[in-house]
Amino acid sequence: MDSHQKFEEERLPSIDSFDCTLTGSGISDEEYRHAQIVWNYLNLKNMGEYHDLYVKCDVFQLADVFEKYASIIMALIVCTLHGTRTCMAKQFENDRSATRIIYGYKQAHVC
Repeated sequence: MDSHQKFEEERLPSIDSFDCTLTGSGISDEEYRHAQIVWNYLNLKNMGEYHDLYVKCDVFQLADVFEKYASIIMALIVCTLHGTRTCMAKQFENDRSATRIIYGYKQAHVC
């Protein structure tokens, strides 16, 4: 997409239009067939709609990665708090909801 006018194109461009000047490669016949199927199945009206769909799919996949990462990190933090053997863990109150853990004045005297 090298100009705004291409967003108004009402047909999927030819397979040669998907060549990447950065890598010098294009898309496969299978990838182009998939693009045609998506275009027809969703009854897309122009390249702007196809572009928006493509960007949404990328963003949703990235959001899934971030959510999975956050859930893994939270699980690791919880496991670490419950399984820790330091003297600071004694000050953690599991039944009390909090947004952070405050260790108190003995923080300087870590075991």
